[in-house]
Amino acid sequence: MEFDEGKDIKGPVSVAVIATKNLDNTAPETPKTHEGVEGSNQNKTSLTATLLVVGDSDFSNNRYINFSGNGDFFLNAISWLAEEEQLISIRPKKRKNTPIQMTQSLGSAIFIMGIIVFPGLIATVGIRIWWRRRRL
Repeated sequence: MEFDEGKDIKGPVSVAVIATKNLDNTAPETPKTHEGVEGSNQNKTSLTATLLVVGDSDFSNNRYINFSGNGDFFLNAISWLAEEEQLISIRPKKRKNTPIQMTQSLGSAIFIMGIIVFPGLIATVGIRIWWRRRRL
């Protein structure tokens, strides 16, 4: 990949953008209660419109959901849009079970090297050093 001066946009390039807009919406006055007292005037609510635009939807499909935090980004974005901030978190990564695939001959070679050759070499060097010191 190369940067083409005439074609490409020089980075950083936004991958996701959030836009929010406050909408003033006044609720209608509340009717009088059964006691004849007028309801509170604090029925004015501030509505907010929120828009999340992501450059591509592939990050949330099954193929890429576990790649580079895509699943966390998708779930946290949905939780934020739903105003469920308590659900926003970075989940711990699960350990993957990756067994070693080897042939019987390779397994035998590792066993012989680890159980016989290396310990035998260390024992031989130790005995030789002991023998030299004893002669002096």
